[in-house]
Amino acid sequence: MRFDSITIVGGGTAGWMTASTLIKIFPNKKITLVESPSIPSIGVGESTTQIIRRWLSFLEIEDEEWMSACDATYKYSVKFTNFNPAISFHYPFGNPENEIPMHEWFIYRSLVGEKSIKFEHIFWKYMDAIEKCKYLPEDFTKQNSGFHFNALKFADWLKNNYAIPKGVNHIIGKVEQVKQTENGFIKSIKLDTNLIIKSDLFFDCTGFNSLLLEKTLKVPFENFGDKLLNTHAYAVQIPYSNKRKELQPYTNCTALSSGWVWNVPVWSRIGTGYNYSENFISHDEALIEFKNHLGDRLPKDANIKNIKFRTGISEKVWFKNVIAIGLSGGFIEPLESNGLLSVHEWLMQFVEICQRDVITTIDIDSFNSKCISFFKYFSDFVALHYALSTRDDSLYWNYITNEYHFDGDSPLFSTIRSLRTTSDLHNIHWDFHGPNLCIMAGHDYNPVSKTKIDPYFHKQTLIENVEKIYQKNVQNTKFLEDVYDFYYTKIYAKM
Repeated sequence: MRFDSITIVGGGTAGWMTASTLIKIFPNKKITLVESPSIPSIGVGESTTQIIRRWLSFLEIEDEEWMSACDATYKYSVKFTNFNPAISFHYPFGNPENEIPMHEWFIYRSLVGEKSIKFEHIFWKYMDAIEKCKYLPEDFTKQNSGFHFNALKFADWLKNNYAIPKGVNHIIGKVEQVKQTENGFIKSIKLDTNLIIKSDLFFDCTGFNSLLLEKTLKVPFENFGDKLLNTHAYAVQIPYSNKRKELQPYTNCTALSSGWVWNVPVWSRIGTGYNYSENFISHDEALIEFKNHLGDRLPKDANIKNIKFRTGISEKVWFKNVIAIGLSGGFIEPLESNGLLSVHEWLMQFVEICQRDVITTIDIDSFNSKCISFFKYFSDFVALHYALSTRDDSLYWNYITNEYHFDGDSPLFSTIRSLRTTSDLHNIHWDFHGPNLCIMAGHDYNPVSKTKIDPYFHKQTLIENVEKIYQKNVQNTKFLEDVYDFYYTKIYAKM
């Protein structure tokens, strides 16, 4: 299939990220974005992982160009509170620095017990600084940080400062009719303005509506509701009461009775919401619990939105001449800020595969295989945060602890089971995924029992090494700038 014209249906963050990517790789093709004036963007995907930097680098967009316009702040980590009783832990960004093999921390934990130093404080040298809200060195920040930002402002910035100036054709109108060819490909769309748009390739960025992929092409949707229980979210914006203290360089996730609350500090305010399951709590009860959690932080006139979502992925995210990007193709749940993750990663996969003016079936099959396998692995990573919990103080957490079962064929859970069952600690591939080990350690899920530790192992030396590394990492904190200073000053100097 040759493609000289591309139409993106749907605006919002997914639509304008798609438009920006396509105009970058195909500056000479006809690229059109159709945006309905009557369908609002959800706009609560305000937190990213560090992986978005690959996409920003591809588009050659520097932090200073967009951050101040989009209320953006840096994000170095994700903090989890009360996912297990009285436990909090972090998953920090950046590659772990292994002065010792990762399995030695788990041995240390078995030897020392409750006095154990946290896993992330050993393998991420800036962890103590992150907890104390310090700005990290510029070279580290520009390689390893994610972002908190206003998603609606980010979409507008891409539209007005990147996509349209580079040649994307922007059309306002609502799709009223979709026409197909005899073999089922999308031929054209008709808008409520009677404008008919023909195109060779279509990108579906219509959110949960999935107008082209699901409603028109009838691609089945694989639901993940058996392993990802949450179904709704209450979302609201609240002001800072003490900005210097509350502007944290990490997303804070706090577990409540039937889900968890996110806390995302952008520059001018905080985005927060309760992600919960209607199967374990009523909407009214969830709203009361959320309000009680926020307390005096919630303004009396706050506009709290309720968002219903589904978790899962289309059986094919590229079918015939339609590619779904964002919510139209799949959604995991808000944990680990994956709402925009699939957007930029699927777009980058498209960039890697479509290097020619002709698309073949092997291109489409390769795209689907890579995107779906990545998505499913990440969904297992998200599920791991719940699977390792021992909370049982509500119907929700009791179900997770005592009745929750995961896919036995999952590569991630198979690896974790092998860590638990093997007796040969030194031949395990412990570095299979640093974030997974963070979640295991944070939940105090230790595959290393004392019976597995070699009696001739140099235990005292290991303990001393771990504690020496911790003290060295703590020293990194005092040399760093406060989060308000240095680089933020440069970014926001014109505001």
